[in-house]
Amino acid sequence: MGAKYNPKRDKHFEAVKAAAKTLGKEILAPEILFRRASSDDIDVYTPEMLALTAAHAHRALSLRGDGQPAITVETVEGIAPGGNAVSILAVTDRNMPFLYDSVMGEVTSTHRDIHLAIHPIIVAEDGKPAKLFDPEEKATPATG
Repeated sequence: MGAKYNPKRDKHFEAVKAAAKTLGKEILAPEILFRRASSDDIDVYTPEMLALTAAHAHRALSLRGDGQPAITVETVEGIAPGGNAVSILAVTDRNMPFLYDSVMGEVTSTHRDIHLAIHPIIVAEDGKPAKLFDPEEKATPATG
């Protein structure tokens, strides 16, 4: 239940939304993208950096508009926790068990400096806003 209501995190998410508005960026809602991320991991990022990350996620999801899997690897200007530029790896696909584990296994086999790893499972249905998968709600592999 702690992940559903966290006033400090909610305040942080509001700052991310404000930063996105200031930057003029369309973003994936931070409640969807970062809700299950470790606080220790996201606290090193400014709201502007998280807004840029959420904008990248929004673009990555839009690339999958035709239902095909998409993989992007980018260094996004402005995302540099501690002054260190980072690359963002985004993998979007239909519900595929163990995809995250497989990708992380490959990445960690050659790159040990992972600063933030998030794995939101997003329910995206035509004509409806994206939402974070909730195991308490009824869903099917085709839609969840």
